[in-house]
Amino acid sequence: AFAMWKQGQADEAINAVEKALSIEPECVRGLIQLARLYQQTDRHANAAERLEQALSLGVEYADVYFLLGQSYRVTGQVKQAREAFNQAIRINGRYADAREALAAIAV
Repeated sequence: AFAMWKQGQADEAINAVEKALSIEPECVRGLIQLARLYQQTDRHANAAERLEQALSLGVEYADVYFLLGQSYRVTGQVKQAREAFNQAIRINGRYADAREALAAIAV
């Protein structure tokens, strides 16, 4: 899917990951990859949904919370974005991108 995206075939990449997830819907890696593809195609509400799904499966990755915060911020959900960025920082106290994102929305 990543190769397709790099070749400018974002919709094909999304379709490939969605198809894989239809076979294995609890594949956290696939959910995160799909969320990234959605973000790169400005489908942030879809990205947030997939990231929330990954979190519901027990994932505790700082990157997932950071990505979720980005999608929330873009869709105007500032409170949720702040919470997601804070959670990313709780998991990884040295997460500079999450700290910067949090500072940017705190203004």
